[in-house]
Amino acid sequence: ARLISGYYFEKNVFANSKLFSKEDKSSYFYFICSGTVMVFNPDMLGNEVNVVFVNQGATLGEMEILLGKSRLIYGAKAYTDCVLLRMLAADFTFCVEQIPGFTGMVMRILAEKPPGPWLLSSSFSLLFAPI
Repeated sequence: ARLISGYYFEKNVFANSKLFSKEDKSSYFYFICSGTVMVFNPDMLGNEVNVVFVNQGATLGEMEILLGKSRLIYGAKAYTDCVLLRMLAADFTFCVEQIPGFTGMVMRILAEKPPGPWLLSSSFSLLFAPI
């Protein structure tokens, strides 16, 4: 955790605060330290349709960054008050490419995620655990 501590910052988010919308630029990687985030897509009228709820230990944004997608394929907002770790996309890419052990941890997270909407992942919390 100390090796990457300069690459992320903690963000407190109140319930119902939007983190990002579908088609926003994929600028950040998020790790949920506490709380619940609702992942959604807009319907034809622009209403938010819940896709899945993700909880502590889950991640958001890594797929778009790893695949080089410039836009997000879904929106997300805090369902409850949340504490998030937020990392710039460029810093996430740097950590994947340069920080020993980081890539393996990301791979384990991706391996634990079921196909489709992302659910709870516990492996990543080990990387950010206090030392």
